[in-house]
Amino acid sequence: MLKMLPDKPEPILLAQIFAKLTSLGRIHNVSTVVEPS
Repeated sequence: MLKMLPDKPEPILLAQIFAKLTSLGRIHNVSTVVEPS
C-alpha cells in the first residue's frame, strides 16, 4: 500500500494517512474517519 505513494510524500499528507489508518483500527472512532480532522 505504501509503495503506491510517491517516494517522499508530504509529511502532513503522511500524517493524515497515518491518522486515518489508526482511526480505522478503532471501531468506536469510525465517525472521525468521515469528518475532517
